[in-house]
Amino acid sequence: MRLMKNLFFVVAVLIVGITTACNNTTPTPKPAMLPPQPPQPVVAATEQIKSLQSPVAADAPVITYNEIKEGVIDEPSAVDEWVFEGKAGERVNVVLNGNFDSYLELFNPDGELIAGSDDSANTLNAALFDTLLTKSGMYAIKIRGYGGQMGNYALALTGGHPTIGGGMLTDGENRNAVLSEEGFKWRYQGQKGAYLSVGVQGEQGIDPFLSLYGPDGALLTQDDDSGGNLNPEIIDFELPADGVYTIRAHTIASTGLVTLTLNSSQQSSGGGPLAVGKTQSGLLKPGRSHRWNFAGEAGQIINVSMVSPEFDTFLELRDANDTIIAENDDGPDGTNAMIDAFVLPANDTYTVVARALSADEGGQYEITLKPVKIKAGGGPLPVGESVQASLRPGQIDTWSFEAEADSYISIKIQSNQLDTYLELFDPDGQLITADDDSGGELNAALLDFPVATAGEYQVVVKSAQPDGNQAGVYEILLSVADSLESSGTLESGQVVTRTLKAGEQHTWTFEAEEDTFITVRMDSDTLDTYLSLYDSSGELLYVNDDFFAKQAAIANYVAPKSDTYRLVARAYSPEEEGQYTISLDLTDTELPINLPAGKEPGQQNNN
Repeated sequence: MRLMKNLFFVVAVLIVGITTACNNTTPTPKPAMLPPQPPQPVVAATEQIKSLQSPVAADAPVITYNEIKEGVIDEPSAVDEWVFEGKAGERVNVVLNGNFDSYLELFNPDGELIAGSDDSANTLNAALFDTLLTKSGMYAIKIRGYGGQMGNYALALTGGHPTIGGGMLTDGENRNAVLSEEGFKWRYQGQKGAYLSVGVQGEQGIDPFLSLYGPDGALLTQDDDSGGNLNPEIIDFELPADGVYTIRAHTIASTGLVTLTLNSSQQSSGGGPLAVGKTQSGLLKPGRSHRWNFAGEAGQIINVSMVSPEFDTFLELRDANDTIIAENDDGPDGTNAMIDAFVLPANDTYTVVARALSADEGGQYEITLKPVKIKAGGGPLPVGESVQASLRPGQIDTWSFEAEADSYISIKIQSNQLDTYLELFDPDGQLITADDDSGGELNAALLDFPVATAGEYQVVVKSAQPDGNQAGVYEILLSVADSLESSGTLESGQVVTRTLKAGEQHTWTFEAEEDTFITVRMDSDTLDTYLSLYDSSGELLYVNDDFFAKQAAIANYVAPKSDTYRLVARAYSPEEEGQYTISLDLTDTELPINLPAGKEPGQQNNN
């Protein structure tokens, strides 16, 4: 018999689900398929179609499960016979595809006709779907042309499992089926308190949908795409009662081969209630995530850690609207994630999503939720010592410190939760300066600010948001110096190269006459540069971050008076370090600013 690629393809399209649970075989890859058909009734004999009942031929060629065989009916009265070994209780699909109107019959080991088919799925091709085998032994498939027609054909046999689509499921079982919008229903004997996980994986372009019903027929849960790539997955559903549960799978506007998996356990693989102060464990499959939940109160400070020796962990904290309000990849110890000292914004039910950083990783992990006690801010502010404090919605923290006349102070605030705002008041209670983002990344800062008189100064820390409805933890650091440490004096037309270390800033000074145009550029291949311009009294005049796409510049700023001006040059993020060049031009007229190669215009901030 010659190879018929066209028939092979069509039969592959018609081929239906097989199981991997019993025989560990891999299904033949199949393109999009026709929906499975109900079991076919035995066709009564007519004058044209008469039963060929007879014992199974001993010399007939053999076809096995998950095979496709090719043949030809080359005479009007020709009958081809194929045999296969079946077991009582198995169900099979027999699909015949040819270039003629065909007819097939299935005989049991005693030679008794158990099913026959003429036309299937509105075609002239014969097929038997989900046919139950009642005896063990050699079964015969007989093929002929309807009304004496002749032609080539391809025969496909699949099955070898008690059910093809639907039926009873057991723990750890995988079932393959051709799924359509009509779908299948499987049953499962469940026990109260067990955790049931069910998933459906479909061919590309297949969009399955999964539903779970209780013993009373009530819908318990359903899922569409939680398994990724349009595949549904129900994970660790706690069964409410003993009984037979129904699992229904169907597709949305598609038909094709799917694999259904079922597992149950007396212990959840991860997710569910997250107890405060208790370490809980989970087992993550690659590409999956676990959702843990807990009730929190406004202003409560928490720490969530996720530790695994097997993969790089990642944590998300979500509010009741499933909005991410905090996330972390690597905590202090490397690849283990930690959301540290986070202030909960409201009385709410929160969700912690635990996953791997990479979708192809997974394994065992431990997750811990702990309360954190951090006092509210305010009070004496020590010099040279970083202080951690919490800020609640609507709260304003007032700190105080002593300073000598003609000294220089720096106040830095760091927070990954707050958009901070800082105000400085002199000993008479007068506001002398304020700042929003000079510390980079929404952090307020005063850098080398000169104070004229001795006495007690006050620092007010609050949220920069208009409604002040922020909560979070911040660190504040005060530094006081008797004199200003300068990186040097800049002259007009000068270009200087320096290297910034992490957390470092450089202070430059220059003289400028009133109404002079001041142009400063800070360029670097490795840093996101940041420039601040002050006058001799410490007033912040101009700030810029991204004049040239991460390259700071002050372009043609008009000097308000003849003075000694101060430039603070730093990186936008404290952890950045690298080399930079800084240049100064003082001109009587505006100086054209040319973009460096490959740069785009950024944003200027003129205070």
